[in-house]
Amino acid sequence: MKYTSLQQIFDDKERVFGTLKQIVVPLSSSQLSFRTAEGQWTIAEIIEHLVLVESRLLKLVNVSSHRLEKTGTPGSTGSALSIEIPYGTERHDFFKVKTKEEYEPSGTVPCADSMTKLQTIHDDLFALRPRLEQIDLTAVSFDHWLFGTLSLGQWLAFIGVHQQRHLSQIRSILDSAQFPKK
Repeated sequence: MKYTSLQQIFDDKERVFGTLKQIVVPLSSSQLSFRTAEGQWTIAEIIEHLVLVESRLLKLVNVSSHRLEKTGTPGSTGSALSIEIPYGTERHDFFKVKTKEEYEPSGTVPCADSMTKLQTIHDDLFALRPRLEQIDLTAVSFDHWLFGTLSLGQWLAFIGVHQQRHLSQIRSILDSAQFPKK
């Protein structure tokens, strides 16, 4: 997947999060806690996982962009950007990935609480946009445990792509023949 502007990254993230809210918010507690098979996450656990991952990524984007801003790393890449996401990050066909232990959901957090936190993370990320438009998003990079080294711009795009992957998993749960009607 390739992004050519910061606008595109934020538009994609907004679209995915909007769809996620539309699908998840109306679900009942039995639907949110439905497990398709032993060892599979419930919808509530998927949302909790997104909070764990995205809160960490928000810190990464915030701290990194602040450092780049302070060091005077120029480059208004907000409109002239070329960010390519490594193969595999955008795949939604459920190739099995075991997350790091720190991102494993506990299963004890109410989904409504997780959705509130996810909304706050989303809003905080969007509040960083003016800063992100003023820095070179390719000037700094960090390692991803599975996909290798990603630039700050790739990490930013990864947030929405990761959310899309889990949205696809949620849709798969909803399509399960055993999924509760209420």
